[in-house]
Amino acid sequence: MGEEKYANIKLTKKQIKDSKFVKLIFNKEENKYRNYYEYKINEINIANNWNPTNGTNEMGGFNFSVEEKVIRWLLRGDTLFDVIILEGVDVYDCWNKSTPHGVFRSNKILLKKPRIIDDELAMELYLNSDIPDISFFPVLAVCAHRGFMKTAMKIYKEKVNKDTKELAIKEFKDFFSYDGNEFNLDKLNENARIIYNLLLSK
Repeated sequence: MGEEKYANIKLTKKQIKDSKFVKLIFNKEENKYRNYYEYKINEINIANNWNPTNGTNEMGGFNFSVEEKVIRWLLRGDTLFDVIILEGVDVYDCWNKSTPHGVFRSNKILLKKPRIIDDELAMELYLNSDIPDISFFPVLAVCAHRGFMKTAMKIYKEKVNKDTKELAIKEFKDFFSYDGNEFNLDKLNENARIIYNLLLSK
């Protein structure tokens, strides 16, 4: 399908069977703090809202990804789960400009096999990833912020160059400018500051 825009596409049974779906969520306490949906583990989660014929923003359901794309959504959680799709349940491939074919949605999912994201797992996800190069820059910021410095340095060395430096800096600053706040260097932790200074000196 390339990277051109496409409509939300219903997957075939074979495509569902052949896909390795995963989802990132925060731990229960963090989810509660952020007022996020509280997922059940090893039980079926059923969405209250599901209108797959609507556009992506109105269709409801649960978002998830695949192993080779999920690193783009590292900011969405600290724990990685396998997503099991039950027989007869529909899955849609949803348009996403930054990560084509990396956002899927369904109204019924089963979450299993939780794995806490650490530097080692983040590196594994990075090495197996297949997303546009520009989509790694927010990931760089997340890794630095969480102290995944081996992964952050790997991304920095392989994805940041003179041509991409300015975009990398912009995405980095955007990540740390949440809730309408302006970017403030003094609020960066030590690891984030190291990466930011490397970006400036590239």
